[in-house]
Amino acid sequence: MPLTLDQLPFSISPFAPHLFLMLLIAMLRNRILKVTTTLLSAHGRFWITLQKKKKSIDWNRIMSNSATVLTTNTRLNALTSKISEVIRDNTKIITLPAKNYPPWWNLSCHNFQKLKILFRKRALRLISESDWMKHKKYAAKLRFHIKKASRNYWDKICNITKNPRMFYSMLNRIYNHTNQEINTVNLILHNNQYISNPVQQSNLFADFFSDNSMKHEPIPLDYCDSHLNIPIHLQEVRQAIQKTRNSTPGADGITANWFKRLSNTDLTCITSFFQEVFTTSYIPEEWKHSILVPIPKPKKDKTKINSYRPIALTSVFSKVFERILIQRITHHLLTEKKIPPSVNGFLPLRDNQLAVYKIHTAISEAHSHKKYFIGISLDIKSAYDTVYIYGLIFKCLQLGIMGNITKILHNFLQNRTLQVHWRNSLSGTKLVQKGLPQCSVVSPILFVCFLTDFSETF
Repeated sequence: MPLTLDQLPFSISPFAPHLFLMLLIAMLRNRILKVTTTLLSAHGRFWITLQKKKKSIDWNRIMSNSATVLTTNTRLNALTSKISEVIRDNTKIITLPAKNYPPWWNLSCHNFQKLKILFRKRALRLISESDWMKHKKYAAKLRFHIKKASRNYWDKICNITKNPRMFYSMLNRIYNHTNQEINTVNLILHNNQYISNPVQQSNLFADFFSDNSMKHEPIPLDYCDSHLNIPIHLQEVRQAIQKTRNSTPGADGITANWFKRLSNTDLTCITSFFQEVFTTSYIPEEWKHSILVPIPKPKKDKTKINSYRPIALTSVFSKVFERILIQRITHHLLTEKKIPPSVNGFLPLRDNQLAVYKIHTAISEAHSHKKYFIGISLDIKSAYDTVYIYGLIFKCLQLGIMGNITKILHNFLQNRTLQVHWRNSLSGTKLVQKGLPQCSVVSPILFVCFLTDFSETF
C-alpha cells in the first residue's frame, strides 16, 4: 500500500532529514513502479521515458563537423538546419527493455548488465573458464557503477533540501502523482463533444494558444539610433552561453551543451553570425518557431482546453542571442534610471524577496504608528498574450531603447509560429500575431518595460 502525502510527517526533526527524504523517494519510486505497469497516461511521465530510452551522443564528431560547418561560408538561413543535421546524425537513441528500472539507472549500468548476462550464458553453455572470468569482471564493474549511480542520485536528492524552490517542486510533483488518476486527460471537451484523437486534440490546443482574435492598429515608429547598437563582442556571446541552462532544446535539436563545447575559433564564427543578425535586423524563421507542451493547471478540469498552460520549447540559438540583447537593455534601464524604484522582478537586485521586504516594512511602520495599511493585489489574466506589440515598441523608444535593437525586437515579436506536442502527436503550424512569446528570455524584461508607467494610472 503506497504512502500518501497526508501520512508524511511535516514536523521534521533536525536529526532525521534523511529519513524524511527516504520516505519521499520511496513514495516517488512506488508511484513510478505503479505507473510503469499501467502506461495509459495521455502524456507519459517524463522520467518513465528516460527509463526506457537513453541517448548516446558522439560529441567529438559533432564538434568537428560543426567546426567545418561554421568555417565554411554558410548562409544564415541554412546554418541552424545544417548544425541540427550534424547533431541528429551523431546521436543514437538506445531503447531499453520494458522493465521497472530505478530512477538512478543509467546507460553504463545497462551496458554492463548486458555484458554480465551475455558472458554468463556463454560460460554455462560452453563451460569456458575465460568466459566465466569475464562474467565475474563485468559483474564487479556493474556493482561499482550501480553503487556510484545510486550514491550520486542520493547526493542530488539530499542537495534539494538546500534549495527551497526545488524541494517544494519535488513535494508538489509527488502530491500530484499520488492524487490524480492516470487516464484523466485522454478526452478533451470541445463544442459539447469529447475529442479522443491525439492529432485533433493537438490542433485544438494550437488554435487555442494561437488565438489572434485581439487585433491592434499599427502606429508609426521612429527607431532612430542609440549607443545600444555597438557591435557584438565575443565576451558577450561567451557570457550569454554560460547563463544558458541545459534545458530541453527547440525543434532544431541544438542543445546548450553544443554551445558550451565550442572552441574560441567556433565562438568567433558564432559571434559573426550574431552580428549579421544584429546588423540586418533579420530573424531566422527557426528562431521564431516554438513547440508548446500543454501542462494541466492544478485542481482544474482536465477535459477543458483553458485548464492548461503552455510550456514553450524554443531554439537555443535564439536564447543566446536574446541574452545578449537583454544584458544591454537591462544595463541601459538601470544606469539611466528608466525603471521606477517601485518596480520589482526580472531585474538585478530587485527580486520578489525585496518586494516582500518592502511590504513587510510598510506594514510594520503602519502598525507602529497605529495606522492602516491598504494593499491591492491584481492578477492580470493572460498577461503576456495581452501585450500590445506596437505599444510595447513605442514605450521602448520612449525609454531610450532605439536603433537596430528595437527593430530586432519588433521583428522577433511579429509573425511567430508554433506547434503543439500532445500525446506523441504534433499539430499543424499556426501563426501568432499577438503578445509576448511564452518561455522566451526576452519576454520578462519587455513586460517590465510595458508596465513602467502602470503606477501613474492610479
